[in-house]
Amino acid sequence: MSQKRVCILVIILFLDFGTSKIFKHPLTFRESRRVRALRSQNWENAYLLPQGVKDFRDSEYIGMITIGKPYQTFKVVLDTGSSSLWVPGLESDASCDGKTRFNPKISDTFRSNEKPFQFDYGMGTMFTSRVIGYMAQDFMTFGAYEEAQLNVPNSLFGLALMISADLSNDTNFDGILGLGPALNYDRIVTSPLLNAIQQGLLDYPVFSVYLERHGLTSNVPGGLFTYGDIDTDNCGPIIDWLPFVSDSNYEFMIDSVSIGNYTYTRKMQVLSDTGTSFIAAPFYVLNGVVAALGARVIITANYHYLPFLYLLLFSYLP
Repeated sequence: MSQKRVCILVIILFLDFGTSKIFKHPLTFRESRRVRALRSQNWENAYLLPQGVKDFRDSEYIGMITIGKPYQTFKVVLDTGSSSLWVPGLESDASCDGKTRFNPKISDTFRSNEKPFQFDYGMGTMFTSRVIGYMAQDFMTFGAYEEAQLNVPNSLFGLALMISADLSNDTNFDGILGLGPALNYDRIVTSPLLNAIQQGLLDYPVFSVYLERHGLTSNVPGGLFTYGDIDTDNCGPIIDWLPFVSDSNYEFMIDSVSIGNYTYTRKMQVLSDTGTSFIAAPFYVLNGVVAALGARVIITANYHYLPFLYLLLFSYLP
């Protein structure tokens, strides 16, 4: 039987307030191809609207969106580590085979601005993913056609013409929906979520994230993204409010890191990223964590029995 619990809470505050809607986005969970490789040691208006996601082996959380009229539906990674939406375009090359392509010819509301883009994801050379294409504009919704939806007219998004091999090989999703606070790569094109806030489509410029844990199970309901309010049904009480230290990412300060008998005390900036299924840290922190755990290669999947890693948040409040 799969195990369920709240594993992350993200509360985001934007600059100004809308006046009309709260929306919840259901999630589907799937494990990413990259994490499977790591496991095998192979390094090659005014009401509440939920958007759920599907859970894939506690590694990917996928939500549904639609673009265009009539609706064209896509599976997307809901990613707080980036700020742009992209899906494969009709003219994309073989790298997008196996994914749903957007057909602009059948959308009555489609407009192309033909502005080229290149989106890069990941850290360093080992984890870099790339998407190349051109920008367009259309009617977009958070949520599938049969779900409650947040409708966002005049949304800018990317039509991918080519994607890197790691994205191509991961058939769990079609594209990526960036939920980051900044304007996207050139700070001129507004992200769909920021567009919704600026149009006054949400009650408050806030969203929260509730993720469930299901172990090795895939393609099962995996949580909710709630836009426009805090998910009080699934998330615990607010323990503090922290200011962001960046206008382009969800970065905040922590005072220390501790696990077992190891504690590293130093103020550091950290980034909350729902598109990343692991914790990354400087080597001098990880070395202490590894030593405290007596870390070794884990062949089995008993990851749930590892000790908790504690982060002491740095509060600016009195």
